[in-house]
Amino acid sequence: MAIARSKLSADEFRPKYRAGIAFSPRDGFSVRPMHDLVVSGVRDLLLVLAAAVGFVLLIACANVANLLLVHATGRRREIAIRAAIGAARCRIIRQLLTEGVILSLVGGTLGLALGWIGIRALLPIFPGSIPRLGPHDAYVALDWHVVAFTVLASFLTGLLFGLIPAVQASRTDLPSVLKESGGRSGTGFRQNKARSLFVVAEVALALILLIGAVLLIRTYVALRSVNPGFDRSNVLTLHMSLDSTQLQASKALQNLVRNGTERLQSLAGVEVVGTTCRLPLEGGFGLPLIVAGPPLDGPSHASANWMNTSTGYFDVFKIPVLHGRVVNDRDDGASTPVAIINQAMVKRFWPSGDPLNQRIIVGKGVGPEFEEPARQIVGIVGDSRDAALDRDPQPIMYVPTAQVTDGLTALHSRLTPLIWVARTRVPPLSLSAPIQRVLREMSGGLPLARIRTMDQVVALSTARQDFNMLLLNIIAGSVVAGCDRHLRLDGLLRGAAHAGDRNPPGARSGIGRRAENGRLPRNDTRADRCRDRSGHIVSASRA
Repeated sequence: MAIARSKLSADEFRPKYRAGIAFSPRDGFSVRPMHDLVVSGVRDLLLVLAAAVGFVLLIACANVANLLLVHATGRRREIAIRAAIGAARCRIIRQLLTEGVILSLVGGTLGLALGWIGIRALLPIFPGSIPRLGPHDAYVALDWHVVAFTVLASFLTGLLFGLIPAVQASRTDLPSVLKESGGRSGTGFRQNKARSLFVVAEVALALILLIGAVLLIRTYVALRSVNPGFDRSNVLTLHMSLDSTQLQASKALQNLVRNGTERLQSLAGVEVVGTTCRLPLEGGFGLPLIVAGPPLDGPSHASANWMNTSTGYFDVFKIPVLHGRVVNDRDDGASTPVAIINQAMVKRFWPSGDPLNQRIIVGKGVGPEFEEPARQIVGIVGDSRDAALDRDPQPIMYVPTAQVTDGLTALHSRLTPLIWVARTRVPPLSLSAPIQRVLREMSGGLPLARIRTMDQVVALSTARQDFNMLLLNIIAGSVVAGCDRHLRLDGLLRGAAHAGDRNPPGARSGIGRRAENGRLPRNDTRADRCRDRSGHIVSASRA
């Protein structure tokens, strides 16, 4: 009810939003429950994994049902004797179902133990991008809900998939079965057909899981071959908190960045240093954009990603400069406001023109902190992946840190950290300690956090896909291995049954195969001798 009222209020407010607040007529908003917002990024993943686990359950059930059918086929004589002495068919089915349910419950108990071990083994490599799975696995536990579901699923699967073998085994032809020996008995058409159907279903489900695993492996390889648009090797990143009243003005931040850059570049092994408000592959935020010249059809022409950078940023990541120039030391608060744009922004706004020396107005109408004069485009750089490796680069405008307004600098200082990036000539983590020491001394002890290499940042951006591939490969590998063992066992059992069918019952019992000297053949068993002696005794008594 509350969601319905919220959606109704949103529908009433939407025209006002587009008329006076939205950046462009295409912008809008929607109302969603908080639960859907939290799990929206992993819903598809969890559904795929649930389907994979369901396939594994079906494959295991088909496997067990096939083995129960083979086992029941080998007990045909026993079941026939029970029926001959008065056991009803429903009682025989009940006994076989009980055996199947007990086997299923034992398997469910072992599955719980393996699940607990698997959770403890997978949590250390968990990427941390799935909601409610925190770093301390506070929400991961085999509680009573999981145990109850496992017991119920084990009972139902044992009941359902044990029913077919039980019904098949209870259909016995008493005269023909009792004439056979207890050692081996042939299998009928119905038993072979049911077993074949189970094998076909098992192989089909395993093939589906195998195809899914191969597709994820293909995605894994494709992500590794994507060009991110920057060089990630030998780059160290550090986040510095700017929650200080002394750094609320752009001039103070410019001095901090300049002093830090000079002192860090004097360290042995450091090649070039820069700063920014966000790193590639970690997203960002957009601002409305007005291109000087074309008429407006709303508050702005469109929106584009915005980020501030210092001198050295493009050299750290080796982002190519296609036209014009990048940020330099002359771009301060007293010079003409400039901006550098990427190639994706050129394709969107100037598909057939030259954007150099064009003017753009950024952030107009957002708030007083964003009010600034028009900026002149002085450079075009190559595209770099801003959100993820599997997403196309979005339009980005780079603004010199020294030319950001005081209001926006104060806002950034409260909301986002200042990110230092340094390209080194040696492994970057080996210079982590001296770089941190210099930054703390230079800034008066401002805290530093999230010290990472750019290789780690890139690995974290694909961690969820890698984890998904690992899980599905584990599932598919275990299923394929289980199918292989089951098919081998099924082949052996079918071969044994076929060998038994080729020998007639009389040949197996030894009747009519006595040698002339009156001795039994060597392959006759003790049971055969006892059966023959009992036959002679019965014949003598009748005589």
